[in-house]
Amino acid sequence: MLAWTINFLKYLQPSLARFNFPAIEYDKLTVLRDDFALKLEIAEEPATRTKTTALAKNRARDALEKALQQDTKEFLQFNRNVTDEDRDDLGLPIHPHPRARSDDVS
Repeated sequence: MLAWTINFLKYLQPSLARFNFPAIEYDKLTVLRDDFALKLEIAEEPATRTKTTALAKNRARDALEKALQQDTKEFLQFNRNVTDEDRDDLGLPIHPHPRARSDDVS
């Protein structure tokens, strides 16, 4: 999850204007990513791993996942400025494009 998020934000940052992705949302995602990274490190360290640190890590991950899902859906999923190549670079699924309907009904 952390590696994917780092890659996602790396490819997103230079395209914020082209994608009409608000800088404040990008900043929020980086704060959530950094919070999760710190809590993950603490929870994985044997000397600091406790139920409390594991719970804090899980809550930070959940907050990051929720924000990523909301922002992806709101700003990227149906955005015509986001190409399939962009989606691939961002680590997002590439969905088939709907076919134009034919007027020919034979």
